[in-house]
Amino acid sequence: MKHDIGKKIEEVMNDHMECDALNVEGKTYKYKDLHLKANIIKNAINNKLNKNNQFIGIFCYRTLEAYSGIIGTLLSKNAYLPINLKLPLDKINKIIKISECPAIILGEEGVEAFSSLDQKGLIVICPNPGKKIEKLIKNNKDHKYILPETIPIEEKQQPNINKDDPAYLMFTSGSTGEPKGIVVSHQNLSSYSSYMIKKYEFSSNDRISQAPDISFDLSIQDLFTSFLCGGCLYVLPKEVMVAPFKFINKNKLTVWTSVPSVGIFMDNLGQLVPESLPSLRLSLFCGEGLPCELASKWKRAAVNSKVINFYGPTEATVMFTSHEWELDDQDKNCFNGLASIGKTFEHMKLKLIEDMSEVDDGKVGEICISGPQVINGYFKDKPLTKDKFITLNNDKNQIWYRTGDLAKKGNNDNYFFVGRIDDQMQVRGHRVEMLEIDNVIRKIVGHLMAVTIPVMEEGNNIVEDIVAFSEFTENNLSEDDVIKKCRSFLPDYMIPSKIFFIEKLPLNQNGKIDKKKLHNQLNNKNIKPDQDHNETHSIDDSKSCYVCLKKLSEDKELSGFGLIKIIKHNGDEALICHTCLKGF
Repeated sequence: MKHDIGKKIEEVMNDHMECDALNVEGKTYKYKDLHLKANIIKNAINNKLNKNNQFIGIFCYRTLEAYSGIIGTLLSKNAYLPINLKLPLDKINKIIKISECPAIILGEEGVEAFSSLDQKGLIVICPNPGKKIEKLIKNNKDHKYILPETIPIEEKQQPNINKDDPAYLMFTSGSTGEPKGIVVSHQNLSSYSSYMIKKYEFSSNDRISQAPDISFDLSIQDLFTSFLCGGCLYVLPKEVMVAPFKFINKNKLTVWTSVPSVGIFMDNLGQLVPESLPSLRLSLFCGEGLPCELASKWKRAAVNSKVINFYGPTEATVMFTSHEWELDDQDKNCFNGLASIGKTFEHMKLKLIEDMSEVDDGKVGEICISGPQVINGYFKDKPLTKDKFITLNNDKNQIWYRTGDLAKKGNNDNYFFVGRIDDQMQVRGHRVEMLEIDNVIRKIVGHLMAVTIPVMEEGNNIVEDIVAFSEFTENNLSEDDVIKKCRSFLPDYMIPSKIFFIEKLPLNQNGKIDKKKLHNQLNNKNIKPDQDHNETHSIDDSKSCYVCLKKLSEDKELSGFGLIKIIKHNGDEALICHTCLKGF
């Protein structure tokens, strides 16, 4: 019981049956509703699987089925595998294959992705079948479908959970293009969630946001602190992901968690005025650097709230350092325009190293982490595990994870993020290997002389954009051709916004592509692309606002003002009209 997350959630559900548990798709469900749905899914899994600790795929998006599926999976003594339905279908196939997933929980919104799978013989649990699932069952006989009415009520005897048993499996970007699996154990998750609930006094009175997709590890923070304290989880609908100002106030949320990019967009809309977010008591930011200016504006807007900047890789179960931002922090707790990442959680350890030795205070070193939140290694990848999980000072009893992030320690013992030791970047809250993008573009253009460059936001270390450089192709591919082909291999947040075709890429003295020179050319706007390869493209007037669905060609007002390209919270690009933008 000590580390069994499913058992802990079940106890909370039993103690809070008549309390609100989940607000999703405009409807609020009580813990008794969640308990019923989760147990139906648990029984379906246990009735069909002969062993535990397997990975159950979640092919759902922001629905009751997604969250009851996660809880039901944990109750069945298995681990959940959240699938990002926006990923290229090839990558989803790889994830299912690598994980050896025997069963999935399928919602209507996941049918398209599921239909593309190469695997056969999967157990497909359909808690709420609609027309798409009914059509799938009729036309696709390659799998075993389980419908609610066919699920037995009886429960099987369940084994006890061990501390190292898996709770969930997530995949992040890998330098080879292969998904990198991260298995978080019950001990990892229990250690993290117990600390957060106690430290920040989460309770059944809290109304907690759920902005990130369940396939992004920041979702763990909201999901498990809420369901382990008896609070209510408010899942942001698609139409308010861009700027959730009204959603926060309408639902009187008490806890907000997101990447800073969401706050930046809200600020650009002029929404972060003093005392405009009075219901919040906690504002938690993680996933990318928190600009000091934004931290202060949010602090003034959420006048009753603590504003806390967190840091942590997926391998350390969401986050493991924190700093509470104060309005007078601008001078003492700010570096390169970003707020300090603070100090480590009490039960975790951090060292800054260079060449396997600790650096002196004030010096820059690679962040290494140790403690109960750190995973044991990468899923089915012994070489990478050996490289990233190390011992220091000949102490074989303590394992340290090398993050690849650089930081330094300040005079007040707070840590400050400096950058990446390699080309791995945080893009809209997602960890991205730039080499993976390079490899995709090189395959598309048919040669190796292509490279991607992150464009940093002025004054801080946040990745604002990604662009690519390529020498000319023999088949005269255009910029649009390359970007279109990228969509078959990469999620939207990894696709370059611009492809510059030039005669020759600059090389450094080692014969490698000189990225520094390309950075300088970008900063100096000294790019001279070939006109045949880089045309200026205007917005197609057949495109529509993703909220009201009006097309430019159908609405004179829209035609006069045009559509604005924005980045939604899940990283997707979208077009939005001025009328709907004001509605946020």
